[in-house]
Amino acid sequence: MSLPMAQNTTFSRPQTYRLSSSRTKVFKHRIGEDGTDPTDSTSRPLNQHEYKVVGVLPDLASTAESQYHFPQTPQNRFKTSLRTTLPTMAAPTSSIPATTRALFHNPQEDSLTRTTRPAPTPDLDADEHLIRVHTTAPCAGELTWWKFGIPKAPPLHVPGQDVAGTIVLAPPTSSFKPGDAVYARIPWSRPGAAQEYTILLGSEIALKPKNLDFVHAATVPMSALTAWQLVFDQAGFKGPDDEATRGKAVVVTAASGNVGLWCVQLARIAGFERIVGTYGGDADMEKLLREIGATDLVDYKQSSLAEWVSQDPEHWKVDLVVDCFGRGALADAWNAVKDGGQLLSVCEPPESRKPADCQAKGVTSRFFIMDAARGKDLARVTEFLENGKCRAFLDSVYEFNDFEAAFERVEGRHARGKVVIKVMK
Repeated sequence: MSLPMAQNTTFSRPQTYRLSSSRTKVFKHRIGEDGTDPTDSTSRPLNQHEYKVVGVLPDLASTAESQYHFPQTPQNRFKTSLRTTLPTMAAPTSSIPATTRALFHNPQEDSLTRTTRPAPTPDLDADEHLIRVHTTAPCAGELTWWKFGIPKAPPLHVPGQDVAGTIVLAPPTSSFKPGDAVYARIPWSRPGAAQEYTILLGSEIALKPKNLDFVHAATVPMSALTAWQLVFDQAGFKGPDDEATRGKAVVVTAASGNVGLWCVQLARIAGFERIVGTYGGDADMEKLLREIGATDLVDYKQSSLAEWVSQDPEHWKVDLVVDCFGRGALADAWNAVKDGGQLLSVCEPPESRKPADCQAKGVTSRFFIMDAARGKDLARVTEFLENGKCRAFLDSVYEFNDFEAAFERVEGRHARGKVVIKVMK
């Protein structure tokens, strides 16, 4: 299947952005007294020490760089003072710093704090790699996932599942070596990448695409891997240009979202003949979606998916629906799938939104949350990025000290593409 070359996309954004007063509670700048380190997923005994960190964050106005447009925000100076007892990691080697700047999320207090913690030390015998974090990309909703039954929500947690960085330490048997530029998705259950150094398993890592800088690379892992597992694993298609997709049609709801954009790209690579995407009517987004593979678009502000399909059900019903929105869009999806088709959702169980009058027969429906991040799949994504079959989607970039504004942008649900935080240079 012939695919046009695609360039990475950096979306334009407003020149000004003010923190929403309704969400400032998320950014309380304090940590309560706590004698444990909930971000340490290991069970080995660790020595205790007590420390005090006092810091001042600068005004939330970042320096513009030629490639990006940063917002100018009001002055918002504050002092973070904390005194807490956390266990140290194993004694650092000459390659490991003693401490690392990090963001801590406290789910119980709904607070996010920048502080300093002991630097992690990898267990090389357990395939752990120490990564110097250059960039991370927060995910919408990740500060609230613990409310929806994700197990073992810790008292404190380092957010940031998407990471791009450089390997500092690696096991001698690893296929990766110190100095390698890599990227990955970190499972929610482990400390994330909103810190200067983090730990990855060898099975999670892929080499960073040569044609992407660290900023764009951080936009890829979670969205691309979720879409990969939906299109190729959950839907059962084998890979690019699978003969089973020939003549088939797919609907992607919320195709303009981060996962939706990757679903459209991978559906095209998989060989689907018709790719239908729902979006909000934005002209630039319409152009982009067609460029990356959408053959038909439904502006949900003008017509629901169900109404659109009802115009010609024989023609518009599809073999597969990938739902990236839930709610009403998921209910409409039941009217868009053919008898014997598949309905997959990353938002909620499809059966919970099935209309009482739905006539679809033999539909396989599944609620899917991405399982273990597989570096081998991300390596395939790297190939697609390097040969121009896929592109990365960037909304905006923030310095580490501007984490408040970055999370506000993400949680405001208006970003087009991923929001990236530059952790270290």
